[in-house]
Amino acid sequence: MSSSDRQTKRNALLRVIRVYEHELRNLAYEEAVVLDSTGREILRKRAEFGRPFELTFGAEELEMIRGSDGSIFTHNHPRCWQFERDDPRHKGQSFSLEDIQLACRAELSEIRAVGPEYRFTMRLSKGRFQQSDEEAVCRSYAFEASSVDRELVIEVLSGELMPADYS
Repeated sequence: MSSSDRQTKRNALLRVIRVYEHELRNLAYEEAVVLDSTGREILRKRAEFGRPFELTFGAEELEMIRGSDGSIFTHNHPRCWQFERDDPRHKGQSFSLEDIQLACRAELSEIRAVGPEYRFTMRLSKGRFQQSDEEAVCRSYAFEASSVDRELVIEVLSGELMPADYS
């Protein structure tokens, strides 16, 4: 397949993904859709009643995702709606540690998240995330998160950031 054909196929897939993301973007609860490399829906999962910001996947669901051709996981981050529209956090929030762990455990080809205005996407240049990478990825995530926290504390102490905005 030529690079032009691959790009045409990717663009068609992105159009399908964005239809799903448009549907997910404004929900008040977390919901996810898993698609294969052709855009066919493999799995849809909605947060359980009383736990609107949490999705859990059982062994059978993870196996189903791993067994698909080029699984793409897209979901929303509804916590953004807790912030006023003029608050930058309302626009969207990037991946959580749990999102990254899921990418490894389910061996995703791509993971995506949407908020009211932003879209985040992460994929490897080749292949899928691997279960065997989870530990190293989690260590890197924790290191980077602590670096960000230190920078934010410095901004609060210097008066550049209000304590209420540090979250």
